[in-house]
Amino acid sequence: SVGYGLQAQGGGLQQGQLTVIFKDGVSLRRIWEINEEIGACVLYYGVWDRVLLPPGLDVERAVAHYKAKPEVQSAIQPINFGTY
Repeated sequence: SVGYGLQAQGGGLQQGQLTVIFKDGVSLRRIWEINEEIGACVLYYGVWDRVLLPPGLDVERAVAHYKAKPEVQSAIQPINFGTY
């Protein structure tokens, strides 16, 4: 355990999640629809969104889904840099 009750985490790819950047002007409703198409849900919104993938969905397939959408600027598997 590290200060503030946080647990140290090792580095590497974050499993079962994606970082998705939608283009400016995309509505929250459209973001919700795109995620719903593959059963994903947003963990948090911001400049980029962290998306939780449903169990069993292949990360490469999910990335391809998002990149095929004209509303999406980028979709990558997030990296955990070993932060707390």
